[in-house]
Amino acid sequence: MARKRVEIDPAVLHTAIQTVEFQETFRNRTELWKAVAAYLVEQGIKITASVVYLRVKEHNIKVQTPVGKRGGGEALARARAAGKVHRTSKADKMKGDKNIQASLRQLEMVTPERWLPVVEQIKRGSRTAAVKLRCVECCGYQTVEVRECQVFDCSLWAFRPYQGKPTAEEIVDEEAA
Repeated sequence: MARKRVEIDPAVLHTAIQTVEFQETFRNRTELWKAVAAYLVEQGIKITASVVYLRVKEHNIKVQTPVGKRGGGEALARARAAGKVHRTSKADKMKGDKNIQASLRQLEMVTPERWLPVVEQIKRGSRTAAVKLRCVECCGYQTVEVRECQVFDCSLWAFRPYQGKPTAEEIVDEEAA
């Protein structure tokens, strides 16, 4: 079922925005859209903040209010600045887990030298590298075999690497191995 399109004269909307921005300063545009919608409702025009945003965008109406910053607002920014909130990298999380470290050491011992850079990427937290090494390992460390893999019920099949055409370098490396 199609919704009824809310129409508003661009000049009326522009005047409302100027009036509201003159009366108050807003932290972000979301607050502006809400204030403009409330102002227009007082004037007898039924409109929501989201429709105000859509019509401003549609008619390219310029506003003075800056775009707000995403990511948790001022309280989160203050907490980060005070050092109370920080993100831990995947690599740091992995370093703190003894089981993962033991597994990575084991992996280094059984992985052919050519693939050790991929193990280093895994240590830095790369999931893509982990999928790559798993697929290559499954196919006997042959990238051409990964490309031609027919194990469709494998949960990693859709994410396997080397799905494009083989490069001359890959063909030479595989023949040498």
